[in-house]
Amino acid sequence: MNHYPHHIGDFNNATRHLTRVERSLYRDLIDLYYDTERPLNSDFNRLARRVLAHSEEERAALQCVLEEFFFLEDDGWHNSRCDAEIEKYQGSIEQASKAGKASAVKRALAKATTVERPLNARSTTDEPPLNDRATNQNQNQNQNQNQNQGNTPLTPQGGAPDGAGGMTFPPLADDPILDADEPLTPIDELPPSAGSACTTAGAVCLALKAVGISNTNPGNQKLRALIATGADLQEFVGAGQKAVSAGNGRFAYVLGIVSGERERAAELATRIHRGNLADPQPGVTGQRPHVNKQVALEQSNKTVAVAWAAQQRALMQGVAA
Repeated sequence: MNHYPHHIGDFNNATRHLTRVERSLYRDLIDLYYDTERPLNSDFNRLARRVLAHSEEERAALQCVLEEFFFLEDDGWHNSRCDAEIEKYQGSIEQASKAGKASAVKRALAKATTVERPLNARSTTDEPPLNDRATNQNQNQNQNQNQNQGNTPLTPQGGAPDGAGGMTFPPLADDPILDADEPLTPIDELPPSAGSACTTAGAVCLALKAVGISNTNPGNQKLRALIATGADLQEFVGAGQKAVSAGNGRFAYVLGIVSGERERAAELATRIHRGNLADPQPGVTGQRPHVNKQVALEQSNKTVAVAWAAQQRALMQGVAA
């Protein structure tokens, strides 16, 4: 802790009976307690050295302060007020950390759902006006330079060849979030829907990095396969949070969680009974029919009602005859 609340009135009321040396040592002990965020050392000699209590008078004063304002536990000398303030401070730090991670995930989710702007969406159809103060000579020079640049072929790296006129551009830098160990699928081998899958894969990697997953790779084949089967961003983020809680922040471990959950869900879907519970599952032999009491009662009531109606019709026909 870099700072802590110091209430002057409380301190004076609690230490008014102490000597000048005892008050000074008490303040030094409190500073040491907050600075280390832990109880004071139970070894008296080491503690005395930390607070510069060297003379007999200072060591005796230190012993009096410890016995009056602190209590000894297995892990050292405790002070109730200090323990409460440290617990409050550490709780606020943890809450701020969680809020920061949640904000990063929210930004990643928002980025994933944002529709990409069409190419050159911000450009206008209006051409900028020519510089009225430009001379004819400068205009001619600019036209010549533009013609030279228009005739200069570009290299595969995006710049002009050595010795040619025009501007040269540095080669594109590697994407820092790509993993060199994971091979990427060539563009000509990607399916028609791979463009959207690549965009989703990048958003998934950004969101996983926000929750603490390392070595993410949007070109991972298993990641793209899971996205193709319908795995969404929330699903990957939930798996990432589980992995971090388990102490395993590897990207492959997260993909294993998503894959395993989807396999278990698919298996469960094939085992769940479909249709009326009174009917056995089709294609499964050796099943005992499940008796639904409600269905059986309704069927019994229906049979009794039909028999009673038939009996009433017979009686009416006899009376009419």
